[in-house]
Amino acid sequence: MKKAIRIFCIFLVTTGVFCHLPSQAAAGETLLGFAEAWQKLTTDNDTLAAARETLDQARHKRDAARDLYLPEIELSASYMRLDDEVTLSPNDIL
Repeated sequence: MKKAIRIFCIFLVTTGVFCHLPSQAAAGETLLGFAEAWQKLTTDNDTLAAARETLDQARHKRDAARDLYLPEIELSASYMRLDDEVTLSPNDIL
């Protein structure tokens, strides 16, 4: 899967570089080298950014699902302070 993604990225870079060669040369701009084109592709391409975010979302979902298998611990405590002592006589019970 990773190999296919790398091949696809290289394809995008090469087609992007070759498609823009005539327009850049005609405008008098400097041509990009492979390293600059690769950097520009990885930083400016919205499709790759969306794919990275989808991958990051899937990792978070995987981690959340894995956390469901962890044991749960619950603690509770309470405290009550009364002003008067509580007294109970046998007559009160009956």
